[in-house]
Amino acid sequence: MLLHTINQSPFSNFSLKSCEKFSAVGDAVVFLENGVYALVHPNLHLLIQADLNVFALQADILARGLQHSCPDTVKIISYPQFVELCVQYPKQKAW
Repeated sequence: MLLHTINQSPFSNFSLKSCEKFSAVGDAVVFLENGVYALVHPNLHLLIQADLNVFALQADILARGLQHSCPDTVKIISYPQFVELCVQYPKQKAW
């Protein structure tokens, strides 16, 4: 099981697509920093349909005004919860 972190906007690079391509069932994805723009990207459903656990950092969502754009299938987490995920998934890949 792998924890994928995406910190760049999917509108400016291929991080979302690459993550979807190289992820496996049971992996988790965390959107942080500008990566939270994935919440409004048309390809977000690919990660959700791939049976991945999808998370987004609340502080970054709020900082970018996306609090009303988060799908129900994405779990909003705090920094302490992000640390817990890092412990739960010791293998990580940053996109």
